Amino acid sequence: MTTAVARSLTLGWSAAENAEAVQAARTWRVLGEEAFFHEAPLWWDELLRRAEVRGPFMQFDWLKLWWTVFGHDRKWCVLVDGSTPQPRWALPLHLGVERMAGVPVTTFRLPTNVHSGPADVILSEPDLANEAGRAVLNALNVFSGWDLAVLEYLPETSPVLKWVDGLPVFVRKTLRSPYVELQGDFDALLRTRSRHFRQLLRRKMRKALNTPGFEIHRATEPAHGLAFWNALEKVEASSWKAKAGTAILLSDQQREFYRGLVDLALERGWSYLTWATYEGAPVAYELAVRFGDTVHSMKIAYDQEYAWLSPGVVLKAWVMQKACEEGAREQDLMGHSEPWKLSYTDKARQHVTLYVFNPRSWRARMLYRLLFAPRTWARRSGALNKFLDWRPVRQGLRKARLV
Repeated sequence: MTTAVARSLTLGWSAAENAEAVQAARTWRVLGEEAFFHEAPLWWDELLRRAEVRGPFMQFDWLKLWWTVFGHDRKWCVLVDGSTPQPRWALPLHLGVERMAGVPVTTFRLPTNVHSGPADVILSEPDLANEAGRAVLNALNVFSGWDLAVLEYLPETSPVLKWVDGLPVFVRKTLRSPYVELQGDFDALLRTRSRHFRQLLRRKMRKALNTPGFEIHRATEPAHGLAFWNALEKVEASSWKAKAGTAILLSDQQREFYRGLVDLALERGWSYLTWATYEGAPVAYELAVRFGDTVHSMKIAYDQEYAWLSPGVVLKAWVMQKACEEGAREQDLMGHSEPWKLSYTDKARQHVTLYVFNPRSWRARMLYRLLFAPRTWARRSGALNKFLDWRPVRQGLRKARLV
């Protein structure tokens, strides 16, 4: 953290000024980094199981890896149910200072970024949504020193969006992530797509799979991790991503995260790590994990030198075919709705970024006027409706109250 933005990250308490807040505060508690990683192994994954959370992205081991790599200069701050010994709900957040429009602001964020899946409040029972919402809003009211809560990759169906209705917020639609409903039979899946796509895909698969020297490999145990990682490194260096500057090997942080994820997936039995070779040379890879009945596709790339083999297309289809054969019910293609993904499906899940402004913060008021008010005007005037999809602020910042 640079000196220029090193404002205090200490959470202040104003509960003493508000007897109601003191009473309500008993329904929630905060777990910092040490407390969470010491206490949560006893109940966290069980809470996720009862909440029927899809995907591994909130699992304890995943969060620990993510935080180790990306949590520098931030403070872990998990809000959990404080009314029972074993929490019935939780909202994982972290707190830190960052710059927006050149202004240092203190933000709450979810443990998400472009290298993870969505995150949301965790509820062991849907009926707890209102109780958890009151507790979270009370906590935000009690805390002092924060400016914004920026919740990225939040599902459009999240109960959090109902909690903040009427508060100083901004909601922006972001990722629309495609997913494929698997029907137990890959051919049955293809019959739902266009005839042209089916013929093209089958032709590419026949060509590659019948080419001498072309093979597909799958990592199924920890001993295979190094072979998969070596293939990934080689393909990433030769793919279009390297030229575009988006290859994961170009960042030490990304390299550390994905190397750790490969090991974690193999240790936990989540592995859907595959790669293709031609005459022994890696030509494509897919880094995917299976959790429950869903295969989550996180990274895929191919060596452009072997584009004539369509190794990326063939490997993707092979993975989807295996997922069907092994009883998976869904392939989550993750990320944006790119054209190649939409060849397989018409379905997608909408995600949003939620901005919650602290009405007591002058920085929040300033940022709203500087960055968000013009967009609100454009949205209301219709000037940028084709390019922006913003929901107007529900209530003026000066008059808004959190509880």
